[in-house]
Amino acid sequence: MARVMNSVLDYVSKTPDVDYLTITVRFGTPEQITSFYLGEMDGEELVHKLGIKKQLLLMGVITTLIVVLLWGLLFFQPLQNINAVITVFMLKKL
Repeated sequence: MARVMNSVLDYVSKTPDVDYLTITVRFGTPEQITSFYLGEMDGEELVHKLGIKKQLLLMGVITTLIVVLLWGLLFFQPLQNINAVITVFMLKKL
């Protein structure tokens, strides 16, 4: 990408009266340049550049926390009821 930027800057410095249309005809539109740049990358480099691994890791951590939280709420609610039953049972013994 830096090569494209340097080429455009070099071209503009050598041709001071150049306009946007001339640049896009010579180098392509920003969308075309980006599409070509991303198309030339291999999968691993693309994943690294886009930061997908970080997003997937964050989604995994959030999902795990939600599952643990839900499990805790479902599991510990019956335990609280058992504690109340034991407390009542022990109070009745007194």
